[in-house]
Amino acid sequence: MSVHIRYRFLKEKGHYLEDERMTRGYTVVEVDEPTPFHKVLKEFYKDFKGRAVQIVNIWRTPAGEANYRMEEEERLYGLN
Repeated sequence: MSVHIRYRFLKEKGHYLEDERMTRGYTVVEVDEPTPFHKVLKEFYKDFKGRAVQIVNIWRTPAGEANYRMEEEERLYGLN
């Protein structure tokens, strides 16, 4: 299983600044048991060391479904 977070920096740069539909991704792969969302978010914010971010979406996928979900989202938003 995996937890996926789609986010944007509040002070974006480059292509992300030009297109508000574009988001960045962060994924945590879970091995044996699901990790509670609050623990995933704690690690997520720790990794960015205080940079302001806006979370667009957060979800969990079963094993093997993660790649399909990301490809479908890219197709939907025309990011591929």
